[in-house]
Amino acid sequence: MKRWFGLFSVLFLSLPALGHSVTLTWKPEPKAEQYIVYRATGDDAYEEIADLPASASSFQDKSVTGGGQYCYEVQWVARGYAGYVGKPICVEVPRDKK
Repeated sequence: MKRWFGLFSVLFLSLPALGHSVTLTWKPEPKAEQYIVYRATGDDAYEEIADLPASASSFQDKSVTGGGQYCYEVQWVARGYAGYVGKPICVEVPRDKK
């Protein structure tokens, strides 16, 4: 599978005020037939955590924990080609305040 990197695609990240989740939002890739979301925790390798349709432009990861460090990549796939939506993005989820 060939890889292409979108020069104008951007990956955004947001954290909610309450609870633990990470929301990824991206500019849709016109050629995409699907998106695959990958996540790495700490120094671990990236693992696939979601397979989304071409109509998707966001993903909410509700399986994060407070104090955890997570890195994400979103890959688009189309007709034997694949590319990444922007560069990997990392975040540390805030701990609960006591």
